[in-house]
Amino acid sequence: MADSATNDGSVPQVLQLMNGNVGRLVSDVKSHAVVAAYAEKSREAQITSLYLAYLSRRPNAREMTIAGKGLSDGLNLADLAWALANTREFLFIQ
Repeated sequence: MADSATNDGSVPQVLQLMNGNVGRLVSDVKSHAVVAAYAEKSREAQITSLYLAYLSRRPNAREMTIAGKGLSDGLNLADLAWALANTREFLFIQ
């Protein structure tokens, strides 16, 4: 459970995302969000799809550049999904 007085995730919350079933579900190559992203035609559309699914917003120019570089350097869309699911912004979507 997240404490509304802080922007830090609780230890169980962080561990669940990093090591538990939740972490595996959000970044599974068969998850709906990842499958939908792979269905997009362009790299930019794939990244945008994951940002919309996980953060309910489009990536800004800097985020698009960083995500695109990561994907070009060998990361896959499931890796990006895992990274987005482990952000403070994902933990505390309002």
